[in-house]
Amino acid sequence: MSTLRSTVKSSEKRESDLAGAEAAQSTRARGLDEREAAVKGAEDVVVASAFAGDGTFMVGTDVQPGQYRSEGGESCYWSRMNAAGDDTIDNYIGSGAICSIYGDKR
Repeated sequence: MSTLRSTVKSSEKRESDLAGAEAAQSTRARGLDEREAAVKGAEDVVVASAFAGDGTFMVGTDVQPGQYRSEGGESCYWSRMNAAGDDTIDNYIGSGAICSIYGDKR
């Protein structure tokens, strides 16, 4: 009988330890899910604020307002055009490989 009580007590202890380990694992899993969501959000921002090459891009449609970094070159140029795209309203030549682009979604 004593051996049986000892076995039951040992089993209860293992069950309690297992429940604690499962709770800790669930907490870690939730933390990982939260970090994964934050990383995904950051990746989405990077993708939304990236474009390749030279060209004409519409702020709010093709690119989002923000700060962009060029992989090469020593300057960055942007211009704001009229609706027809045939007249420059404003422009800027920045020194360095970083350029801020401002605009609204018209």
